[in-house]
Amino acid sequence: MENITPGRLMTAVAELEELAPLILDSTAAGRGLLRTAMGTYAEGTGFVLPHSVNVAILAVEVGRQLGLERQRLLSLCLAGFVHDIGSVQLPRGLLAKSENLTPSEWETMRARPTYSYEALRTLGSRYAPIAEIANQVYERLDGSGYPKALQGDEILPEARILGAVDFFESFAHPRPYKNTLPGTGNHGIQMLLQMADKFGRTTLRALVGSIGLFPIGSYVRLSSGEIGRVVDVKEENPMRPAVEVLLASDRLPPAKPRTVDLLAMPQVYVSRSLTASDLRELGLLPPPSQISLSVGLENKRAQEA
Repeated sequence: MENITPGRLMTAVAELEELAPLILDSTAAGRGLLRTAMGTYAEGTGFVLPHSVNVAILAVEVGRQLGLERQRLLSLCLAGFVHDIGSVQLPRGLLAKSENLTPSEWETMRARPTYSYEALRTLGSRYAPIAEIANQVYERLDGSGYPKALQGDEILPEARILGAVDFFESFAHPRPYKNTLPGTGNHGIQMLLQMADKFGRTTLRALVGSIGLFPIGSYVRLSSGEIGRVVDVKEENPMRPAVEVLLASDRLPPAKPRTVDLLAMPQVYVSRSLTASDLRELGLLPPPSQISLSVGLENKRAQEA
């Protein structure tokens, strides 16, 4: 468990506040930053830091879809950066645990928004709205969230956006303590769409409009019988991504690298998204024991560092 002094926290938040306008301008100019957010985490970064950065980027995209004006987008971006700052107060090693968390450990994890809120409140009234947003990220419209079981309009719009984006991002990238695997971001989208009572249809519609029904990194089967990974989602039609072909219809790798742009090929479409078990059967994922071993080794290196 680590404590952050108010001085260190103020310095960090002030630096992130300066970064927020750059995120807004970059995402407005093109989708390169969004593609980066949907890509693989850089090796050695863990997941808390890149997760928070990705949440900020994705939240800005969703907020823009919803028509939020610039100042609210800046606040949303900053809240995305710092919403999980309370994680530093969790017991050392909890976030890196590769086994399923026990009920008591989950209760400890659920204290994160409170820790984040309390830390951000020490920065004074200027950041009080950011603290309140961070405190509500894990609330749900139907009252099933935490820490206060807020419902409906009791939850700030910015917190609703961050809640949906945070949920999706945890599927788009692996977690040591969750049964999530690379390339299952599309599964996260499917789950979200079934939980509109928790996240809100308007928010979810904006999220799908930003990243598509088959987000970058998702594995899909095309109507041609080919298997591929989504490598780009076009803003003009996020439902028709560009797909890198990994296996031809005969289940062999293609003779030459090939990317199918579904926007330019209307006769081809995604017939279905693929699950982790599909990928393992196709030889595109290692068996569970190897995944557990690689996660365990990564955790060991992190603890030794």
